[in-house]
Amino acid sequence: MLFEETILEKGEYQKFSMFRILKSFEGTNYTIIDISNAMGVSYQQTYNILQELLEDIKGFPNANLQKLDRKTFLSSKQIPITIDMYRLFLLKRSIVFQFINYIVQGANPNVEKFCQDHFISRSTLLRKNAPLKVLLEKYQIKISYNELGLIGDEKRIRFFLYCFYWLSFRGLEWPFKSTSYFDVSQQLQLEPNELNDPVVTIRTVLFWSISRIRVIHGYQISDMESFNEIFPRNLTAFNLDRSFNNVNFPNISNEQLLVESQFFLFFRLQSLIFPNSNDEISNKIYQEIKADQGTIWELTEEFITETQKHLIDGERDQQLANNIPLQANLMRIFFSYYVMKGDYFQFNDFYDQDNAIDYNNSTPYKIVSNFVNEKHEESKYRPYLIAEQKVIDEIQYLMIPYLRFFKSNEAVKVKLILESSDLVTRDVMTFLDDLSFVDIENEGDDPSDADVIVSSIADIDKIYSHKDLTDKIIVDWNLDANETEYFNLYQTLKKVFTEKTAIEKADD
Repeated sequence: MLFEETILEKGEYQKFSMFRILKSFEGTNYTIIDISNAMGVSYQQTYNILQELLEDIKGFPNANLQKLDRKTFLSSKQIPITIDMYRLFLLKRSIVFQFINYIVQGANPNVEKFCQDHFISRSTLLRKNAPLKVLLEKYQIKISYNELGLIGDEKRIRFFLYCFYWLSFRGLEWPFKSTSYFDVSQQLQLEPNELNDPVVTIRTVLFWSISRIRVIHGYQISDMESFNEIFPRNLTAFNLDRSFNNVNFPNISNEQLLVESQFFLFFRLQSLIFPNSNDEISNKIYQEIKADQGTIWELTEEFITETQKHLIDGERDQQLANNIPLQANLMRIFFSYYVMKGDYFQFNDFYDQDNAIDYNNSTPYKIVSNFVNEKHEESKYRPYLIAEQKVIDEIQYLMIPYLRFFKSNEAVKVKLILESSDLVTRDVMTFLDDLSFVDIENEGDDPSDADVIVSSIADIDKIYSHKDLTDKIIVDWNLDANETEYFNLYQTLKKVFTEKTAIEKADD
């Protein structure tokens, strides 16, 4: 929750954290002590935060909750307020949020006027903005208070504003007062096939609106030469942008409109895509870069070749070599940091990764890390790997679904002692098959070779009396297992995977 932690003040952030916890609790039978334990704060502090949160909920616009009491609040799962709604409610009251929004949308923004309108001193404003200042500096962006505005590479500023507005509004409301969502959609002239994903559509309209406001206010992209190097036929090849034209921007030169069009195209190409079916844009990226036979093509080919050395067999080699969506995503990572000349704001920068599975000791991570570190030393490849750690992290997550392809024994070996022809047992098999760090053993495999045994038979020692299973984790499985049992199974497997990869690291 780095975004909320940065924008909200401590008290507001605590209320938001509590609201998330309350929304995550199952059932209705929980107490202030339960909330206190989940938040890691004292009972008295929890009680005080809860009282303030309750006042917010009672005063929530159009919710008709004025008579809500604490007991009803804690016992009801029907409060018609989502986490996104409450986040936006708090953000709109935040000085930091209002300040950035004022910089973007204000006519001739002035720090003295902002302070007067919000009844705060300049020093108070600077103090409240301190966490955001630290975050912005990570991406070489600064806030100028003399001539109020954002200073830095305009490309990075726009990606910051894109993350800022999306993480704030998430489609709940349209953030800009100068134009409507409908009007912008009309100006964009999106094709029917570009409207299949409503979230992508909203985000595309949002990014274009940010670009429109910045261009009108005199903040323009300086050049897109690096993008043209990679995609010499860019606008012709992809035919995705028809919006930066003399009709929409009559006072902007044709040369600048071309640069803005190229940057907007770059925005649409750089997002990683994980298609359920054939994806035209990924195919086009692959074809264009392959036809050029440039540095990005060489880097992608070398990575695939290096990875193939560590796979189980030739069949897996071909599955990787023929995987166009995977290779297109690799290309996206390489060209995005090249065009941006380093790191830039992305959504995953704002999410807490503490509860995610740690793959940093896995074989894919080691392969990716060694490859990127080695290639980073070569001047030819360094500009594409300039955000070295970010590149490593992103590529290794691309490779995690292929964990079973590798020769290492890191995947958790699960032996199923279930009726394989029973439709009921199919659910757990499908569940396990969807976990990339799990390898389901074959029917004839020795259970003593497994890490975890999932059995619907209570006493499997009688069946395998000749096997030593004392060190095996045995999960007694109910055929009518509920969500909690599936979650507990996932937690068990995750723990075993973490322990196995830690052992692998220690052995290196």
